[in-house]
Amino acid sequence: MHLLNTWIFVFAITLFATGYKVHCPKDGEGCIIYMKPYEPQYYDTFLSLLDPETLSLGFNIENYKDEYECNYVNKLIKQNVKQKTLMKFARKLKTFEPRSPISLKLAPKLKGLLANTYNSNLTKQDNKDLISKYFKNFKP
Repeated sequence: MHLLNTWIFVFAITLFATGYKVHCPKDGEGCIIYMKPYEPQYYDTFLSLLDPETLSLGFNIENYKDEYECNYVNKLIKQNVKQKTLMKFARKLKTFEPRSPISLKLAPKLKGLLANTYNSNLTKQDNKDLISKYFKNFKP
């Protein structure tokens, strides 16, 4: 029974942990940041970098599984967000060395993309601390 509880806990962490992917080709052609629309870094970091006029164009996505909405916002980003802002966002992520030009693409699914994956809300150390805290409180 305790083993089952442990597996459920580990599965829940991996299921609910969000993340993003970054693809920086070796030939120096810039970087593409792929994120799910509900990614904390998208809402907390990226949107806070936009000026009110740009933000008023509508960068929120109601249905994060809707590819049409994601593509619409991707088009808004491409047409209205300056490279300077995208580079600032990439640097704030602090997970990779950004190269210009930077692209940000929202996608309902990140599975299958050839890119490096980064956990956005938990670092590896946070994950280890959480698991170790669980096992300290776990009494067989």
